[in-house]
Amino acid sequence: MFGTSIPATNKSATSSTIIKTEPPGATGVSPAGAYPVTGFGQWGLQDLRFVNPTTREETVLTTDYREAITDIIYEKNMSGVTTLTLQANDPNRTLLKNLVAQGTEITLNDGGQKIRFSLSQYTKASDQVQMAFESSTVYRLRNQRNSTGTVTTTVSTGVTEFVASLVYALNYNNSPYETVGFVGPDYATIWSELTGNAGKAIVKVGLGRGTTTDPFEDSWTCMSRIASSVGWRLWENNNTVYFGPDEYWLGILNKNPQGLSVPPINSIMGTLSPIPVMQEFGTDIMLIDFDWDVQKPYAQGTVTCMLENWKYDIGEIVQTVGLGPANGDWIVYSIQRDLFSPQATMTLQVPMPFASVYDPNSLPLQPFPLITKLA
Repeated sequence: MFGTSIPATNKSATSSTIIKTEPPGATGVSPAGAYPVTGFGQWGLQDLRFVNPTTREETVLTTDYREAITDIIYEKNMSGVTTLTLQANDPNRTLLKNLVAQGTEITLNDGGQKIRFSLSQYTKASDQVQMAFESSTVYRLRNQRNSTGTVTTTVSTGVTEFVASLVYALNYNNSPYETVGFVGPDYATIWSELTGNAGKAIVKVGLGRGTTTDPFEDSWTCMSRIASSVGWRLWENNNTVYFGPDEYWLGILNKNPQGLSVPPINSIMGTLSPIPVMQEFGTDIMLIDFDWDVQKPYAQGTVTCMLENWKYDIGEIVQTVGLGPANGDWIVYSIQRDLFSPQATMTLQVPMPFASVYDPNSLPLQPFPLITKLA
C-alpha cells in the first residue's frame, strides 16, 4: 500500500445491507427470468437494485421502472469513468414525479462481481427520461473535498503515494462500501525506465488537493489533473483505480525471466499465455476496423463483437491477426454494451509513445510502426 489514508467525509449512517422487496400484487417482484435480456447473458431487470445512499437499503426496481425502460447502456473506458445509462419512455410523467434522489446507487452483477453506480445526472427530452449513473468509487472521490477550502501543496516525487492515499481514504474504518483497490507503479522508481527520460533528472510534481482557482477541488479532479501533468493514464474499473504510463500497461517495463513483457491487466485476468487473439469472422468477433495515421499520436481500432459476458477488459493487451498492417498488439481502451443486444463495441488503441505524451509540441510526430511487439 502506498502512502497513508485520509479520512473520508462521505460516511453512511450504517454499515449493514438490507434487501427490500416490493409487497406482492400489482407492483410485486417479477419471477426470475420473467424479463430475460440478451446483451448480458443470463441476466434480467430483476437483477438491478437501487441502494439508498444513507440507509444502504437495497430495493428492486418497481414495475413502473421496469416497464418504462427502453435501453440500458454499460460503458467502460480508460478515459476515467465507468457508466451505466438508463433510458426510459415516460409519457405520463410517472417516473419524473418519482425519480430516485441524486447519489442513489444501483447495483449490477459484472462477471460475478457486484458493481455499484451512483446517480449523477438526469436528462428529460419530450417523453424520454435518461438517468446516468457513474461508478460509485469515482462518485465518492468526486465528493471528497477539503472542508475549509485551504490549499497546501508539496513539491515532491511521491506522486504515486499521494494519488494512492486519496484512493485509500475511501477505505475508512467501518465503511459500508467494498474495499477500493489501487494498481500502479511508483513514479520515482520507474522514471528512468520510461522512453525519453534516460539521463534526465526526475521532475518533481506539485502535490495537493485544491488549487488557487479551485480551492474546493475534489479528489477525482485532483488525481486527473496530476495524471495529465505527468502523462499517465488514470481510470477506474470494478472498484479498483489504475494509475500509470502506457509503457507500464503494455508490460514493457515488466519482463519475465524469458525477457517477455508482462502486461499487468493480462496478469490480473490470467490472459498472459497466450495473449488473447482477435480475428474477423470468428465466433465472437464480427468486424475489426482501424485507422492508422502517422500524423496522429496513436492508432485506433473498432471491434464489433458478440458477447454474452465480459470476455475482455479495459487495459488488457490483445493481439490482432488477419488485418495486414494492423496485425499486432493493441490495448483495449473502451467497451460499450447494450443490455438488450448481444452486440458490443470495443475500441482498441496502439498506445502513443510516452515522450510525445509527456513533452508535447506542435511539430509533426515522428512516424512509428503500427505493429507493437511486446517481446
